[in-house]
Amino acid sequence: MKIGDQVSVVDEDLSGVVTSVKGNIVVLKDEYGFTHQYPKEKLVPKNASIYDNIKVVKKG
Repeated sequence: MKIGDQVSVVDEDLSGVVTSVKGNIVVLKDEYGFTHQYPKEKLVPKNASIYDNIKVVKKG
């Protein structure tokens, strides 16, 4: 995780842009300009392109 990454918080309806990383603590700014601090393990990347190379298999 690095500054500028889009992230979402696990188990919460919150996402934003990483503004700083201090050890295990990541600070993110939400769409309203508020900042929030979370441990890295509570955040996931919000990047739809990570699914581009995943093959979809239809079962029927």
